[in-house]
Amino acid sequence: MMAKTSSFWRNIRLFLLLICLIGVDSNAQTRMAFWNVENFFDIHNDPSTADDDFTPSGLRHWTWKRLAAKRDGIAKTLIAMQAPVVVGLAEIENEMVLKELCFGSPLRQLHYDYVHYDSPDPRGIDCALLYRKDSVVITESGPVNVSDSSKGLKCRDILLVGMVLNGGDTIFCLVNHWPSKLGGASAETHRQHIAMRLIRLMDSIGTVHPRVTIVAMGDFNATTQEMEGLLSGSTLHSQMDSDAKKNGSYNYQGVWQLIDHVYSNNPKTVKASIFRAKHLLEKDARHLGMKPRRTYVGYRYHGGISDHLPILMELHP
Repeated sequence: MMAKTSSFWRNIRLFLLLICLIGVDSNAQTRMAFWNVENFFDIHNDPSTADDDFTPSGLRHWTWKRLAAKRDGIAKTLIAMQAPVVVGLAEIENEMVLKELCFGSPLRQLHYDYVHYDSPDPRGIDCALLYRKDSVVITESGPVNVSDSSKGLKCRDILLVGMVLNGGDTIFCLVNHWPSKLGGASAETHRQHIAMRLIRLMDSIGTVHPRVTIVAMGDFNATTQEMEGLLSGSTLHSQMDSDAKKNGSYNYQGVWQLIDHVYSNNPKTVKASIFRAKHLLEKDARHLGMKPRRTYVGYRYHGGISDHLPILMELHP
């Protein structure tokens, strides 16, 4: 066990050294990312949310050791992605886990900070955005509520963040985590409401800032075809490459699906692909092929990081 731990941190130090020697990007491209990190909870019970399973005495026996392993696995992955200057995250519980990720992992050497607001989600999971303070200046941020209180439907807010990159370009990022399709017609109506809210939001930003790049990223819990229907008639452009559309970011019962997406107001602005690192995958013994290595399989601790693969973006503002 000690040998594995030493090897892990040795690899982390080598990644950091490589980044310091060659830089993140030597050209005009800007590297960004999005990742649903699957239940990145702290270990404390919050009486206002349904987080009881993710405590030391809960059904998943979520301990500090397991939290730290997940934190370091996320950090390792972002470093392997050459430390993107902006990272949208879904399924983080609160500021505590973000502080651990930015300041309690090797990411602290890369000057990461975060933007986060609590949302109405019943489980207490939110969206967040990491950014490198040496490359990005945040100009504005806020949560955009998309819950339907009249029907008791509470979900994650859209996180809006405006920023200026070190090259002087202004961009807006909208981090999404839409609800699942569970709930039938009522859930589908709610998802249509969120889609219209996103379209209007991007249109409003474009009206006030007609020359800026707007990037909507996230786990939309919908396939490419479903998103085409939800966003029909809008000017949003999918930025996912053909490999992503073919091979997907999420595996359900042996079938790969693309439910994590990137959209922009300009089709030539962003190139997005799936980051398929070996340490994020494992063999699928039941359905053959490969699948993401999860933190839990049911209630059994499995030691992986997430059931989603990250999206890596190159921005050309």
